Amino acid sequence: MYPIYFKMNEVHILASEADFQKVSSAFQNYLDNILKVTDTVCFLLSGHMGAGKTTFVREILKSMGSKDQVNSPTFNLHQTYEAKNTIIHHFDLYRIHEEEEIFQLGFEELWGKEGISFIEWWDRASHLLPKEHCYEILIYSNHPEVREYIFREKKL
Repeated sequence: MYPIYFKMNEVHILASEADFQKVSSAFQNYLDNILKVTDTVCFLLSGHMGAGKTTFVREILKSMGSKDQVNSPTFNLHQTYEAKNTIIHHFDLYRIHEEEEIFQLGFEELWGKEGISFIEWWDRASHLLPKEHCYEILIYSNHPEVREYIFREKKL
């Protein structure tokens, strides 16, 4: 069993792959507190390739009761799901190279304006993201069986 601890305005969780229930429960509490203030939010997923960003989104949606099949949006860049009567957007900007691509796809029109957005490789569009209600989720995987998750507000 790994600990959950709080540091300033951050939530830190260490969890094995098999113990994701603890992560999803902590995240759900974190999300519930955010949704008391706003009904739109952006979660900026940070972590190296293969850290588990899409797995995080998949497991969170499952814990929220979504029946949708969650796949990596690496190739189509954007997926939309529904959970708890909320629209969930999942973006992967890994293949975005020019700011113009984001405008052509209309992503900036969704971020922070409709439901919950999970954005992988968000730093490629950081100046286009909403200035409020953005939270970073850092995922570290220094061990094949254990992940560290850090949830914190992100000022852009």
